[in-house]
Amino acid sequence: MSKPSGSCPIISFAIPADDVERARQFYAAVFGWTFDEADDAHWETDGCGGLRGAIHPRHHPKQTTVQYVAVPELAECVASVEARGGKVLTPPLESTIRKGARHCICMDPEGNFFGLVEDGE
Repeated sequence: MSKPSGSCPIISFAIPADDVERARQFYAAVFGWTFDEADDAHWETDGCGGLRGAIHPRHHPKQTTVQYVAVPELAECVASVEARGGKVLTPPLESTIRKGARHCICMDPEGNFFGLVEDGE
């Protein structure tokens, strides 16, 4: 298993919401963010020129905001997470937002959530 080269940046974030429209209005009013509809349930923002992110429906009551880290090989990174005491909470999934990308959600040994993204096109 190869060791990451240090070039695994945080590239995006996802904000779960019980009421997506209420969340959009909140972030637009507080930070001036604008949003583009990605699909029926997801809205994307560039956070006023910062990281790209999305607001989407909450999938479970304890779901929190997640930062996504770009990795060169998702399978290798998932194996590394598990080998070091972390947990993979979702299986690798095809992205509905980034064409050809795959992602998953993990938890570190301290209970913090983070996402991994292997970019497509």
